[in-house]
Amino acid sequence: MSFDLTIALAVVSTVVTPSPSPAPTIDPARVTPGLLGLASLIFLVVVGFLLARSMTKQVKRIDFVEEPDPASVEDSARDQSPTP
Repeated sequence: MSFDLTIALAVVSTVVTPSPSPAPTIDPARVTPGLLGLASLIFLVVVGFLLARSMTKQVKRIDFVEEPDPASVEDSARDQSPTP
């Protein structure tokens, strides 16, 4: 009784290798983001609104008085001086 290794490997390789399953067909028109997508969108809108409101408050708090440019002060003083 002789056991041929090549025949055993051929049998095992044909038994173990599954046949490919057909690809599932998905209708692209029926794919929607669902409830998770809606919740994510609402979350992003609320966070954006809160960030914009916070930024507006912070910008209104700034007390900034701009000092005039020295060159423009000289020009305006020169323009206002009486000419002989």
